[in-house]
Amino acid sequence: PELLDLLSAENVAATFFATGTMVARNPEIFQREVREGHAVANHSLTHVDVSTTPNWRARLELTVTDHVIRAVTGKEVGYFRLPYEGDDEKSTQAAIEGMLRSQRYGYLVASHDFDSDDWRYASHELTGEMPLPELKGQNITVLLHDGGGTARELTIDYVRKLIAYGKSQGYTFQTMPAVNPSLADRVFDVKPTIWDKLTLNLVQLWFVWPSVLLRILFVIAVTFVVVI
Repeated sequence: PELLDLLSAENVAATFFATGTMVARNPEIFQREVREGHAVANHSLTHVDVSTTPNWRARLELTVTDHVIRAVTGKEVGYFRLPYEGDDEKSTQAAIEGMLRSQRYGYLVASHDFDSDDWRYASHELTGEMPLPELKGQNITVLLHDGGGTARELTIDYVRKLIAYGKSQGYTFQTMPAVNPSLADRVFDVKPTIWDKLTLNLVQLWFVWPSVLLRILFVIAVTFVVVI
């Protein structure tokens, strides 16, 4: 929500590649993203490596997430970003099988030009100031991550700097489909089907409610210990 508040205040649009479990866990956030003009797209169900997981699971990860996105946002989205995709030669080669699989399933694979590596700075794997991309008038797609916890504060601060820097260089910010016809052709408004809603409920039952139940049981257990 803090990131969306910042983007709204700056009148900046972004593209959110989301896992199906996070869409199911936070439907109101993703509904807000679409309502405020952002794009939401497929990033698999559980952030699995599409290149190495069994073929049946790779396909299931993508198709289930499609159902969840349709149920929550009313959008059909036919493009996808690979989990664990990097921007060096070694990681690109490792992702080739995942790219080919996704294409065989009917998806257009989207990528990025500049990786902020914000999650690596948040984990202190990298230190120092996070570098901003070099802007010379070219179109550029910048990748950021939701690392959770305090990592979000670092990313939001970086986004604030990136927006100011981009605007000072004469840049505007757009969603990926807004500037790429190949992606735009794969986005449609749809009416969620009963299967979309049922899939969303099943994902929530399997991935969301167990953690909620555990938190409730933990609170009850602590309460009993205190009372005793």
